[in-house]
Amino acid sequence: MMYLTVKHMAKSYDLQVDEQMKIGELMTQLASSTGVPLTAQKLICRGKQVSLNQDTSLLQAGITNGDKIMLLGKKYDPTQEAAYKDIINIETKALLVETKYIKLCKEFEDIEKGHLSKEHIATAIKGLVKRANSHNEELHKLLASLDSVPVESDQTEIRNKRKSTATKINQIMDKNDELAEKLKNFQC
Repeated sequence: MMYLTVKHMAKSYDLQVDEQMKIGELMTQLASSTGVPLTAQKLICRGKQVSLNQDTSLLQAGITNGDKIMLLGKKYDPTQEAAYKDIINIETKALLVETKYIKLCKEFEDIEKGHLSKEHIATAIKGLVKRANSHNEELHKLLASLDSVPVESDQTEIRNKRKSTATKINQIMDKNDELAEKLKNFQC
């Protein structure tokens, strides 16, 4: 057994590892501990860069018991990815459509309460139906845009964000469909 101290940013990680552990295994362990992906890691021990050959053992790489290793590299931040930003943009647009839906509901509620004279109700309802249909078209376009955002299979956080955004858009569409149906069936 070997004891190592790995420093990354302001944090220290005390590790107990096998002397025959491969560099690749150490890097994988560090990736899960620190959030720095394998491809972004650079290891420094005793002032020299450690070989990044994944199959080299720690001893072969010159790492011994008690060594301090500095890990250089940035944590993976999915919010900085272009795909994540595209999804956030689509989500924002969906929330704007939801705001329009809420306004539509309020207008319909006012009509139901009799806040509009009877001769204007048919025209108002027709306009509300048209707007509800427009909202659904807009939401369909947002879903299509969301489907076209390229996300890699290893980008779990981004895939989850896309899934939650699709779910939110579908919920808004369902509520909007219910309102459109109520509007079509409304009797003065």
